[in-house]
Amino acid sequence: MITNGIVTFSIGQVAGFVGTFDHISDGLYRLSIATTSFPSVGSYTLNILAQKLEYESQSLTLYLNIIAIRTEINNTLFLQDSAEIYVGTEHYYDFNYTIQETDALIIGANIAYIECEYQIDGVLHYFTQDLEDLGNGLYRLDLNTLQRPIARYTIAIYIGKDNYITRSSSLVLDILPRNIGITFGSQFQARIVEGAEGDLITIDFDLTDSITGLPLAGATIVMNYRGEEWNITEITDGYYKLTIDTSLIEYSALFAAVTEEATISIQKTNYTIADQTITISITPPEFTVGQFGVPRIFVYIGGAVALLAIAIAGTTRYIRYARIPLIVKQIESTRKLIAGNKTISDENLTSTYEEEMIELYHDAWDMLDLDLTKIIGTTSSSSGNLLGDESQGGI
Repeated sequence: MITNGIVTFSIGQVAGFVGTFDHISDGLYRLSIATTSFPSVGSYTLNILAQKLEYESQSLTLYLNIIAIRTEINNTLFLQDSAEIYVGTEHYYDFNYTIQETDALIIGANIAYIECEYQIDGVLHYFTQDLEDLGNGLYRLDLNTLQRPIARYTIAIYIGKDNYITRSSSLVLDILPRNIGITFGSQFQARIVEGAEGDLITIDFDLTDSITGLPLAGATIVMNYRGEEWNITEITDGYYKLTIDTSLIEYSALFAAVTEEATISIQKTNYTIADQTITISITPPEFTVGQFGVPRIFVYIGGAVALLAIAIAGTTRYIRYARIPLIVKQIESTRKLIAGNKTISDENLTSTYEEEMIELYHDAWDMLDLDLTKIIGTTSSSSGNLLGDESQGGI
C-alpha cells in the first residue's frame, strides 16, 4: 500500500473541472462528485493521475454517463386520462412535476406545452399551447373550454427541465352538446292531449337548460302531425306554444276518437334532444251510442273491444228497423182488441229494442262489465220477463 500519495482528477469535457481525491487510509483514496456539478446530462471522461516522490506515476481514464434526474408527472411515469364536459362549461387540468426519489416539486420547467388535435365536419385541426406555470412546481392546462366547439380533443402534454427527465401525458377530452329539459303544459296527461272536435287544442311546453336550469330561448321547433309540419312559436323565453283549431281539420270522428301521434323536433346550436312523441286525441262532441254512453276508455283500448262497442251501436239500429214488420202486425192486432173492448194478452205486447239488446248480447255486456238494466232503466218482471220503466211493454 502506498500512503500519502497525491491522486488528482479532471473532467475532459469541462474546462477547469479538476480536483483531488480524499486519502481515506493506507492505499485508499476516494472521490465524490455530485452529478449536479456537471453542466448537463451526457458522456464524460474522468482522468485520474496518482503521484508520489520516488514512485512511478500512474494514470487512469474512466468514462462517466450522466443521466437525467428521474421524474414523475402526477405521481406516475406516464399519465393517461379522459374526461367529458358539456359545451360552454369550464374545465382545466393541473399537473405536478416532481423528482421520483424524493417527491420534491420541480420549479421552473422550461418545457411545458401541449399538442392538440380535433376534428369538426371531417376537417382536422391542430394547435399547440403553453402550460401555465403556477410557480410552485404545478402547471395548468386551460383550453378555454368555455369557447371551444363540440368535438373530441386528443391532447399530448410535455413537461421537462434541463437535467430532468421530460414526462409526457395523453388526454382525451370530449366536449358534448348540452341536454334540454322539457315540461309539457297542464292540458297534457301522460303526453296525451285531448279535445273535442271543433275545439281549440293547445300544444305548449317549457324548455330549460339542463346545466343551469334556466329557460332555453331561441330554439327552432317543428311538429310533424298528419303529414304536415307545424311551427311552434316561442311566446316568452323558454315557453313555446301552438294552438290547433280542430274545426279546420277533417277528422271523421264518428263513434270513437281519432287518436294520432305527433313528433316534435327541437333544434338549437350546442344542444341535443331526442324527438318528442305526443298523442293528440280528437273526440266527438258527444260520444254516445243509442240512448246510453259508451265509456271513454274505449277510445284508448282500441282493437276488438272498441270494435265491439261500435258493433253494439249498430245493433241498436238493426233492432229498430228489422222488427218493424212484426211491430206493425202487433199494433194492428192490439187496435182490434181495443175496438172490440177485449182484454189485451201478454202475447200482443211488444218488447223494447233495449230489452232485445240485453237478451241477445248479454255475453258481450258481461265481458265489458256493463249493467244495461241500470243504464237504460230496464228491470225484470216477476215472471222473469224484462220490463221498462213502465209496467207495460213498449213498441
